[in-house]
Formats: sequence, C-alpha cells, structure tokens
Amino acid sequence: MLNEFVYIAANRFGHGINPKLAKSLHNIDSLQGAQAWLISQMTPYKLNDVKWSSEDAMLSYYHFKEQQKLERENESKSESESGSESKSETQNNMMSAGSKQLRRDMIASARKLAQDNALSGLTTEQPLCSRLLAFFSNHFAVSRSNTLLTLLSPTLETEAIAPRLHKRFSDILIAVTTHPAMLMYLNNERSMGPNSKTGKRRKAKKQRGAGLNENLAREILELHTLGVHSGYKQDDVLELARAITGWSISNVKKGEDPGFAFRANMQEPGNRALLGKTYSLEAISFRNDSLAAKLAKQNPQMSLGLKMLDDLANHPSTAEHVSYKLAKYFISDNVPKALVDAMKKTWLATNGDMNKVISTMIANPLSWQKKADKFKSPRAFVLSACNACGVKKPVPDLYRTLEILGHGFFNSGSPAGYEDEQKAWLGTSALNSRIEWASYFADQITKRKKVEPLALAQQALGPLLSQASTLAIKRAESKQQALALFLLSPDFQRR
Repeated sequence: MLNEFVYIAANRFGHGINPKLAKSLHNIDSLQGAQAWLISQMTPYKLNDVKWSSEDAMLSYYHFKEQQKLERENESKSESESGSESKSETQNNMMSAGSKQLRRDMIASARKLAQDNALSGLTTEQPLCSRLLAFFSNHFAVSRSNTLLTLLSPTLETEAIAPRLHKRFSDILIAVTTHPAMLMYLNNERSMGPNSKTGKRRKAKKQRGAGLNENLAREILELHTLGVHSGYKQDDVLELARAITGWSISNVKKGEDPGFAFRANMQEPGNRALLGKTYSLEAISFRNDSLAAKLAKQNPQMSLGLKMLDDLANHPSTAEHVSYKLAKYFISDNVPKALVDAMKKTWLATNGDMNKVISTMIANPLSWQKKADKFKSPRAFVLSACNACGVKKPVPDLYRTLEILGHGFFNSGSPAGYEDEQKAWLGTSALNSRIEWASYFADQITKRKKVEPLALAQQALGPLLSQASTLAIKRAESKQQALALFLLSPDFQRR
C-alpha cells in the first residue's frame, strides 16, 4: 500500500489513484515526497493532441454562415419561381442538409476538444495541472450561448489558459481577456469609444453601435481580479472599459486572419485613471518576458489597457480573492485564513507567479489535514470515478454525462461560472442524478471487466477508506451494487 500522504496528494490535488500512477509513486514515503511530486508538475501543461482552434472555429462559422446565405437565396429563388410553398414551410426548410451537416461537424469538433481537455487529466503525468485548468476555466467562465461561442469556448482553455498555468497570473488574465471567446461572450468586440474616430463618425451619421460596452471591464474587476467587495467604483469600470475599446476580433468575411484584432480607430483616446492611479502612454513599461510586453510591442496603443490589467493582476485584493478561491477549490469550503494569507503573501512577493503561489499552498500544513472535507463537483466525481475504475472515458460520453449531472461544459450561463460549494451539488435533484449515474456506471464497469470492488476501493483510497465504507462494500448483494456503494461513499465523494 502507498504512503498515506500519496493518497491525500493524488485525491485532493488530482483525480485520484489508478494502477499506473500507483506504480510510479510507490517510492514516496513521506509528506515531503508527496509535496515534491505535486510541485514538480508545475511545468508547461501537455494536453492531448489538439485538433480544434479558435481559428478553425471562426473559419468554420464563416463558411457555415455563407452556406446558410446561399441556401436562403436558392430557396427564395425557388419559391418565387414556383409560388407553391407557404411562408412557414419556407422558414422550416431554411437550413438544408448542407448547412445542417456543417453545423453538426463543427460542433462535434468543439465538443471533442472540451472532452479531450478534461479527459487528458486521466492520462497525464500532471494531474495537478488538469485540476488547475478546470479551476481557471471556471474562474474565467464563458458560456456557449450561441453557435459561435459553442465553437470558441473550449479553445479558451487550450490557447489562453493551459500554456500559462505555471506562469504569472497577469499573463493568464491578459491572454484570456484578448481571446475571441471572452471578447465575444462579454460583447467587447464592438465596444468603441464615443470620441474615437469610428465612434465620432457613427455618431455623426446617427448609426447604431457607437457606444461603450462595460460588460468585460465589470467582470474583470468583479470576478477575474479584485472581487465584488474590494471597493472599486463605477468610474473604475468605465475607465477600464474605455482602455479596452478596440480590443476586438477579426472580420473573416473581409479576409482578415481569424483571431484577436485591435481596432485603433475604435479606441477611446486620452489618459486613463484606475483605482486612483493615472495611466499615460509615456509612463508605461512591462517585464520583457510578459505577454503584455509582446502585445504592446505589436500594438502600442493597447499599452494603457495592458498596464491596467497588469496592475490589477498584482493588486492585493486580487491576490486575496484568487488565493481564497484556489484554497476553497482544492482544500475546503471553510478556507483557513492563515492559508490564504500565506498564498497572498507569496503572490505579492512574486508578482503573481502561479508556480510559487501553488507551491505555497502545497507546502502549507493546513492543506494536508487527513479529513477529506471538499465535496466533489460532478466533473470531479466523474473523472475520479473513471480513474479509480481504470477507464479512460465514461458511458455515456463525458459531454452528455456532465449535462445530465448539471455541470455541462461551458454551460453555467453566468460569467461567475459554476458555484464551488457543496450546497450547489447537494440538492435533491442533483443527488438523485449522481446516484443514478453511479449505479449505471457501476453496472457498465462490472459488465465490461472483472472487478473486485473492495480491492478497487482499497487501491483508490488506501488508508483513507473507512471501516464503514469497507463494511458496506462487503455486505453488498452484487459487485455492481458494491462498486456503486463505494463510488457514492463519503470517503470517495470528498477529497
């Protein structure tokens, strides 16, 4: 049997123990060894082969819309020539087989990427990074509220978040803020300064769409950085919104390369002020290795907004807000203040170096209480169940499974993301769905492979498996029931 701290490390900070992982960790015999194993994972996160990008999403969506347009024109032409088809019939048949198939194919590609990103946690040697990817994906939540966002949402993980998990928070924040998925979700792609060249022209012509959009700026302050109770004011929201006007996406229809686009003619001119600090282009500098420096070199007029984001990322309120959320996500709904204080101190001393902040959390004794206190979300539960049972994917597929359990990919419906407290998953309906899925999953597993539920439970939890759970497994009337009881036991439901 593995060392007790190995079980705590694998379950609390990863997706649990599987046979392959158990073999690689058998030499670890101390808390320090378990901590070192976790900290060693904070390197560039290697996802499975990625075959869908934001560029693919934007190009596919453009071709889909062009196909729809062509079909409408052809249908309208046929209708005018025949005069026999009613208006309602025309509307019902608006989307022909060609565009329907395009839509199915591109949505299938996006769904596969979302699943693959999550399932990579079952085969990776960096399960801690898999958990961090899920955390930041929910922290910077986008929802698939339309077809284009359905296509773009999973690329936010692969392009903006995963490559920077081991870097500074400011790099993650800026990468997310300039990603097409976030810009589209919070309507910043059309936000323009009233006094910008484009804004003045449209205003003179009394055209619509010549205004400032505050959505992204507000969520950056309230959710992504400072937190709702940090004391920022409406003027701060407006100033940040003005600073990121012109941060948009390309127009594929006009032949632009798909991705982020900076529209200088849409940017509100002038200096900005945020949280009492004045920002001017003449007094701005960045770390040479930062994403902000790279983007500012490409588009100097973005510098005000980039510097404001950089400062927000390193603000004490941000350090406390995000450290609290991280500790809550990994350790307990009742977050020890001393743990948050230690993480915040490291954050401020290292300019938000996530490698150092996570290492501080892992090194702190408060992260290693033996009692499993954190109730698993549906996503965490399903992935750990697959891991414990030695399967690489659930049945039905992970996308549908999480929809059934109320934790669908990019479907929280709010920029705040899914709640990260057990009360969100302990309602009658949520528990019934979890019980039904565990029973079905256990049935599928016991039919597909030889399983000894007690041995499986002991391998998954080791000394963390209680006598009560052991007795329940032994008394089960069938292997299917025994496995379901283990998966639904308090020992497995908490980490």
